[in-house]
Amino acid sequence: MKQFIVPIILFFSGILHLTGQIAINEIMYNPPEPGTDTLEYIELINLTDVPVNLTDYTFTSGIVYTFPTMMIPENGFVVICKQAQHFFDLFGMNVLEWTSGSLDNTGETLILANALGQTVDSVTYSDQGGWPGIPTDGNGSSLVLCDPFSDHNDPKNWQAASTPTGKYVNGVEVLANPLGSPTVNLPMTKRWSLQAFSMHNRIMPEQKVSRSIYSMMLPTSVSTAWGPPITVVDQMA
Repeated sequence: MKQFIVPIILFFSGILHLTGQIAINEIMYNPPEPGTDTLEYIELINLTDVPVNLTDYTFTSGIVYTFPTMMIPENGFVVICKQAQHFFDLFGMNVLEWTSGSLDNTGETLILANALGQTVDSVTYSDQGGWPGIPTDGNGSSLVLCDPFSDHNDPKNWQAASTPTGKYVNGVEVLANPLGSPTVNLPMTKRWSLQAFSMHNRIMPEQKVSRSIYSMMLPTSVSTAWGPPITVVDQMA
């Protein structure tokens, strides 16, 4: 019986290690929209070199959402947003839509838990108290994590996005990095990987994509709140 103890310990240690490497990487909590915010989004990043199963991961605080059967690829990204149609209209990207809830414009706690209910990441952001504040509070910028391997609740570890998108809302340019830009403090090899992934990840419905790039991120067919489902076509068969 003892011979099974070490493999079992290693197996569960591996699970805990992997789940601890999914981070909340970007938050658009107050887009520059008049009235009701529809362009809110949260981006997750996989900090490991192996795919991670996101099935039944759940936001237990901040918004209401449970992930479907899906994987996030190595060094890859997943974005979930408040209204997928509005997100697509602005960025031209298909992303997941959360079930309900809104991001508080003054700040709140976001908690992501794995399928076992264990907290994977937790961020308590704010529009004051050392956080970037004005640029991210209705003035176009998203909130971006600087170093995912440092304290995610340290205001100094977050910055206002400065990446131009060329997209304007209410006369204000949106500065953001949805679905990946090499802005985090990773080794150069990983930065290249993130940049390559982001270039391939900006797809339209029904567009053919490489299995190695995208099919690991979303299920074969994902139902959205609008239009036809996203379909991943295997070019490597």
